[in-house]
Amino acid sequence: MSINIALIPLALAMRVVMGKDGFEDFVRQNELVRYTNFKNFNDIANSVNKAGYDFKTQYGILKTHYKTGGYFYWEIRDGYLCAVFSIYDENSEIVNFINSLEKIFGKQIFYSSLSDMNNNRKMTAIENIKQPKPVTEQIFKTKFTNKNLLIKALKSIGLNCKQRDDELICSSDNYTLIFTKKDDIYEFKIVGEISNKDAYMKYKDIDKKYGKEVQQDVIKTIKENVFKKSNMKLEKEEILEDDSVVITINI
Repeated sequence: MSINIALIPLALAMRVVMGKDGFEDFVRQNELVRYTNFKNFNDIANSVNKAGYDFKTQYGILKTHYKTGGYFYWEIRDGYLCAVFSIYDENSEIVNFINSLEKIFGKQIFYSSLSDMNNNRKMTAIENIKQPKPVTEQIFKTKFTNKNLLIKALKSIGLNCKQRDDELICSSDNYTLIFTKKDDIYEFKIVGEISNKDAYMKYKDIDKKYGKEVQQDVIKTIKENVFKKSNMKLEKEEILEDDSVVITINI
C-alpha cells in the first residue's frame, strides 16, 4: 500500500516551535488592524460585495480575498468590527481594497486606531500605509532556530554573515542585519536607514527562504530514512500550489 506524507504547514510548525502564547504574540505583532464604523457583518458583506470582493466564512473565520490572491480577516476588536491585514500583505492590495470601499461611501470608514476613529481625524488609514516613516531600528521575533539553515537562507539572497558568539551579522547598503540567538530562537534586528515597509519586506524574504531550507532539510531526512529500510520505496514527490511537498512512499 502507499501512504502520503505532507510537510507540516508553516503556521503549525511555528506554533510547535514558539508555543501557543509565543505564537499568538508573534501573530499580533505582525498584524495591521484597521477599525471600521460598520454596524454588523451583514453591512460589511454587502459593501465588500458591491466593491467587487468576496466575504466568506471558513472554519468559523470571516475573510475577504484580494483580487490577485491571498486574503485578510474580519474580527471584533475592542467592540468594533475590524479588518485585520498582515504587514506582509502587498501594500497595493490593501490600498486598493480600502480605496474601493471608501469610494462607495464617499468618506473615510477605516481607521488606524480607536482614537483616530473617535476623534474623526482627517488623516486616513490609506495615508498611513502609503507613508511609512524611516526608522533607525526594527526588531522581529522569528521562528529561526537552525544556524546552518539560516546561513544558507541568507546566502541564497546574497547576504554573507560574520559569526560572533551567538550572533550573525550581515551588512547591506545603508543598514545592518543582526541575528541574536535567545532561548534557542534567533531575534532579528535591522539597524540603519530603512523604512518600516522595507524592513518588513526584508524580513519576509528571509523568512520565506528559511522556510524553504527547512522544507528541503525535512525532505532529505525522510528520503534517507526511506532508503535505509529495504521494505520501503519512494514512489513520487509532488510540489503543490502552496509550495507544500507531498511524498508518496510504498511500504
